[in-house]
Amino acid sequence: MPASVAGDIVGQADLTPDRAAFRAYAALVLAEVTGDSAALRRRHRDAHVRGFTLRSLHHDDRGDAGIEPVAAAPADPLALTALLALTTPHSGYLPIWAGTSRHRPTGAVVSWNHQGDRSPDFAFKYPIGEMPQVTAASRATLLAIIADCIDLRDGDGAIVDVDEIDGEPVPHYEPWRALDLGIRSDGRDGTGELHPLHSVAATEPTILCLARHWRLVTQEWDFAAPGGAAMRPVDAFRLRHLPDWVVPADGHPAEVYEYLARVCNVACDFCYLYGNPSTLAVARGQKVIKDTELETRLKYYDPATSRSLFHAQWEINEFLVDPKIHSVLPALRKRSPEPFYFITNGSPLKGKVLDLLSAIKPVHLIVSINSLDEALRGSVMHERAGQTTTAVGALHELARRQIPFGISIAAFPEFPLADIQRTIRIVDGIGAGFVRVNQPGFTRELPYAGSFDTEKRWADVIAAIREIRGQVGLPVFTIPSAHEENHFNADALAARVIGAVPGSPAHRVGLSCGDVIETINGMRVRTRSDVIPLLLLARNSVRMVITRGGQPAELSLGGHDDHVFPYDGDILCKYLFPWGVVVAPCLSASSAAQVERHIAEVGARSALLLTSPVMRPAAEQLLARFAPLAADVVRYAEPANDFLGGNIRVLDMATIGDFAREIDRDIAGNGPPDLILVAESAFNRHGRDLRGRHWRDLERTFDLPVRLLSVSRFAF
Repeated sequence: MPASVAGDIVGQADLTPDRAAFRAYAALVLAEVTGDSAALRRRHRDAHVRGFTLRSLHHDDRGDAGIEPVAAAPADPLALTALLALTTPHSGYLPIWAGTSRHRPTGAVVSWNHQGDRSPDFAFKYPIGEMPQVTAASRATLLAIIADCIDLRDGDGAIVDVDEIDGEPVPHYEPWRALDLGIRSDGRDGTGELHPLHSVAATEPTILCLARHWRLVTQEWDFAAPGGAAMRPVDAFRLRHLPDWVVPADGHPAEVYEYLARVCNVACDFCYLYGNPSTLAVARGQKVIKDTELETRLKYYDPATSRSLFHAQWEINEFLVDPKIHSVLPALRKRSPEPFYFITNGSPLKGKVLDLLSAIKPVHLIVSINSLDEALRGSVMHERAGQTTTAVGALHELARRQIPFGISIAAFPEFPLADIQRTIRIVDGIGAGFVRVNQPGFTRELPYAGSFDTEKRWADVIAAIREIRGQVGLPVFTIPSAHEENHFNADALAARVIGAVPGSPAHRVGLSCGDVIETINGMRVRTRSDVIPLLLLARNSVRMVITRGGQPAELSLGGHDDHVFPYDGDILCKYLFPWGVVVAPCLSASSAAQVERHIAEVGARSALLLTSPVMRPAAEQLLARFAPLAADVVRYAEPANDFLGGNIRVLDMATIGDFAREIDRDIAGNGPPDLILVAESAFNRHGRDLRGRHWRDLERTFDLPVRLLSVSRFAF
């Protein structure tokens, strides 16, 4: 990686406000779509549109710029002009830098010249795919395309869902319908030089909107090269000005280094990636990221202003096998003091990589060791000879170099429970900060090759983990933790302690698994979710009242900064363990208050709460304890994970289609509710699910108010 690129950051003066270019595009498209006194209707009633906002996670989020107005009716075909302002078309996967296009129905002509766009930046190119012959009027189709990224607003700022324009129905995608994203891979049998649309469908859906617009354009416009010569059909496009695609972000270095994990050096029998459906909004990488793409992402990454190039979502494999780590990680360290977090199978942890990690501290690792039985691990993970030996030996070396690490174990039946317990005992003496044990899960497209009863295996794993917790000094938790907490304890909300990180203040005073925290510095702990915020508020000391073995006790934690390895502060391997206290995530009393508020705002006499079999016991106890009146109004529904199938059962991995099918079923049996409630943890920051569908599609489909509950996605 050239030093000049690795060291330079694009100046903020060169950047545009949050998606300003796309908003300008949307305004011009809507001007053409809604112009000429177009009759807009919703449920057979006139709809009056004042402007629009970009879709986001929250229902009333209008963005910093407020509502964008819809321009006056245009005299020219502004939609294609707007599309060309953001993109350059490709033909035969080569850019068409200049040309002319003619609209077949009207004869309108649009020309462009993008010769000045040539840049050393990486070219983000995407296929447009194939689109069935349009049956709806083009304005209605274009409105459906743009409406996936924006919410139309009326004069009062309320959202307006238009389903008819000039008598033509707007062909919105039904919630259960998969998006047509084309090929998911960038490999030999995939898109080649093009990035799959799957990489942006959920994380930057504006790009998917542009691809759909190009599909529509190719059915209505003819293209010619300068001079009038006909050209091959447009089959792809590239983004023009990358500063237009620098967006607000978290500012963490992972916004660059996560792209190093596109490939893997092992092939685990149980790897969930093999079972990902073809319509999942995550691209599959079969090649390491190109140097130029990584350089470009680094160029536009600015932690000082928390802005970076748009996020693309690829399957996460092994972080430490791409040789570019030796250039990009030191470059990122110069930009940010934030800890780097990596998940690794351990086999890349040899001399040069270990030296690199030591040089760029702080670094935290989760090592997917699975088993310390070399023959067993090698056979299940399909490693080459020596890889297992390297991984096992690296644990001692990480401890010697004081690089904090946790251990991950996939509790599939190939790994006997006795072997899992043996592994935990050994790593307890090596210096690991924790062990996480992942319950075995599989999808429809990757059926488990063996045979096991999910309920029995999960219960057996929990029993084995509960037994070993009393024999080791490090915390051991299962994933999903909610299954154990909600189904193996009478009180699903109690602040039970899983353990304390070795070397931490909590570990020094003897906080142990099974202790229940009642108060922290005099503040009552209502549910387990209160523990972390209260501990983070504590500065110099913590006074904690606990219940141990049915008896009250008091613990005093001091010397927050006086700790020893492996404790390294409040965050360990991306998990929040303040003062070293490890508790499982939990619903909060504020969630119950939200339910009450939404019911009151809507005036609902019946509310449908979508949950999962894993979380339902906690949800029922929460409302009964903190919102009993709301509990009388709420009924529960558990959407099946039909999209992924297999034994997947957590709500965060359900889709809009899964929700819609369950809502349909519930309405058929119980009648329509006045309100639908869904945890926002099922969606990303853009309000999108695993397929890239926005949650408001439920509201548009059922014509019922849908409200999100502010529930953080459980870390484990």
